[in-house]
Amino acid sequence: MDDIDGEVRKDYRILILGNRCVGKTCLVNQLCYERFVERYRPTIDTPYKYNLKFNNTIYELDILDSAGMDEYSFIPEDFSANLYDAFVFVYAIDNLESFNIVKQIKDKLEQKRGASLASSQKAVILVGNKTDLNGNRQVTEDEGKQIAKSWNAQFLEVSAKEGSKVRGVFEGTIKKIEALINGTGREAKEKKCSIQ
Repeated sequence: MDDIDGEVRKDYRILILGNRCVGKTCLVNQLCYERFVERYRPTIDTPYKYNLKFNNTIYELDILDSAGMDEYSFIPEDFSANLYDAFVFVYAIDNLESFNIVKQIKDKLEQKRGASLASSQKAVILVGNKTDLNGNRQVTEDEGKQIAKSWNAQFLEVSAKEGSKVRGVFEGTIKKIEALINGTGREAKEKKCSIQ
């Protein structure tokens, strides 16, 4: 954390995970470039840096847009290490399989870590993308909310195509990280003081 020109500067690392074609790259492109690319190109773990000004603080976000995963995907070692402050899990509301797969990805990640993300003091966000395709919805908003609640995660539905609530994903991620750091998150551990 630095203080530059009177503004506080904080750095956070965010990992974005989910099935192919759910719009992970589109979310990041909307945040960083305010644009939507119609053409699908498979992602190979792409890093982004973005300075987000929020609540009078500049947050330098290191975002890793991971390659699309499925139920058979291998979880890379660095995904399970303590490199990331937050994990954003993305599914498409018009694709029930992507919803089921995102749950499997989280389970595999936690198995590899040997601990739940919540008990490891990591921010977890569940994002239902493609609300612009609401007429083709296969996953209800309540289903997303129920899973997020069971994960102690924040939940949002967004449209990367329309740019709707995309910034809110990253602002919410920052809030969740800071709540855990400051001990105000539901999963915050008790702070103990010992005199030596």
